[in-house]
Amino acid sequence: MSKKICGALLGLCLVLVIGACGSSNDSSSGSSQAAAPTATTGGTAGLAAIKAQVAKDKAGAVTWPAPTEAFDPGSKKAMIIACGFQAPVCVEAAKEGVKAVKAMGWTTPAPQDGQLAPQTQSGLVNKATQQGYDAIVMYGIDVNSIKAAIDQATAKGVAIGCIVCNSGALRGKVIDATPDFEKQGEQMARYLIAKNDGKAKVAAFQDSAFPQTSLRVSGVKNVMSSDCPACSLSVKQESVAETAKPGPPAFTALLSATPTGKLTDVVALYDGIGVPMATTLKSRGRKDMVIDGYDAEQPVLQALAGGTLPYGATIGSPVNYATWAAVDEVGRKVAGKPTWDATALPTVLITKDNASKYIGKQFQPAGDWQSTFTKLWGKG
Repeated sequence: MSKKICGALLGLCLVLVIGACGSSNDSSSGSSQAAAPTATTGGTAGLAAIKAQVAKDKAGAVTWPAPTEAFDPGSKKAMIIACGFQAPVCVEAAKEGVKAVKAMGWTTPAPQDGQLAPQTQSGLVNKATQQGYDAIVMYGIDVNSIKAAIDQATAKGVAIGCIVCNSGALRGKVIDATPDFEKQGEQMARYLIAKNDGKAKVAAFQDSAFPQTSLRVSGVKNVMSSDCPACSLSVKQESVAETAKPGPPAFTALLSATPTGKLTDVVALYDGIGVPMATTLKSRGRKDMVIDGYDAEQPVLQALAGGTLPYGATIGSPVNYATWAAVDEVGRKVAGKPTWDATALPTVLITKDNASKYIGKQFQPAGDWQSTFTKLWGKG
């Protein structure tokens, strides 16, 4: 979730960055997609419907999109570019990308550090283009901020995939393998409404340098404005670059300006910045609010399961699965084969009730799903 965030941050890298539930390939999934309520109106009936959907959001029973056509990827080379090694989720996704590229029979150097800086990321894309790479796979990067480098690469025939990204106007030139960030925000909003019995008072952070974070906030806003008339939402600005700073500064400023009882929840850009926020909240003895976030990073899962930090919920994304999907997509692109739609990968709501299920694991399909890809690549 960068300029992080699960991706991954979002998440993120951010989202996101920042965008992950750890880095293991253990699995947890279901089989059918849960549908959200299409209309709730507040009041007892509306709140009951939201709470019912929250239970489905936590169950993680989903349908996983996947390729079905086998192809020969040949012997090519790809470069992996992470949003920035300052964000742990970026590092983990980059390592997984190397595994997937090698499993496809291609060569790749060590992952490249985008340093959360568009100038650096652009330079790495140009380097890959000049050195004759067949494909570039990125994690948690705002490709629109490096459009000139992307345009030059695609003009040279380089296939570009982006994990936990929102390529926007560049989608088509860039193949996204990502969750739907706005739907992640909708999941978060339903949780906040349900947890606070329709009286949530929320501050949500976004980083305008990462469209993933803005889409998440948009999802929160849409649901709260339509389904929770007694709720309040204020949108705050924060930079992913503040992840390593004490506080972080934007949060401490909010905390100092917020009297006790004025907020029930603060939604972080992603968990990598949510953990220091929760640590600060705890150290100041504030028990009137909790932190929520995205990307289901392991420290958050452990805190949720053990109750060690004032953390309420996180949204888990299938970062490993998205990584293999992106590698498969660029392989198909280079081979002249049709790609498939991996732009709305499932996500799961994680609270104290189900956090232990994901410790040391990741939200992803059940079973040996990697073999599904390797068999299609003729490597099984």
